Amino acid sequence: MPRPPRGPLSCGGCANVEDVTAAGPELHRFVPGNYDGIAIVETPEGRILRITGLAEQTYEDPRSGPHIVIAEDLEFAFESRPIEIVIEARVADAAGASNFEA
Repeated sequence: MPRPPRGPLSCGGCANVEDVTAAGPELHRFVPGNYDGIAIVETPEGRILRITGLAEQTYEDPRSGPHIVIAEDLEFAFESRPIEIVIEARVADAAGASNFEA
């Protein structure tokens, strides 16, 4: 079984630098930050990233919470350009959070 990818998210020869997706094995590139609240979970719909946290946790520094680092090739491609980030979020169970912030 191959080792999951780690480190910054890169285009790495992708066909379109304007459509980069962190899904499937690429979810392993997420960094937990200071709270260690992430896990890769297999579901019937596929592999998802489960982020857990407590309501009293604050994230003044974005790197203190779960995040993904962008590699230099993408940073250069996105420099001085507007970018759109799409996050699909859903409640994991009945005791899930009533709101979400990104």
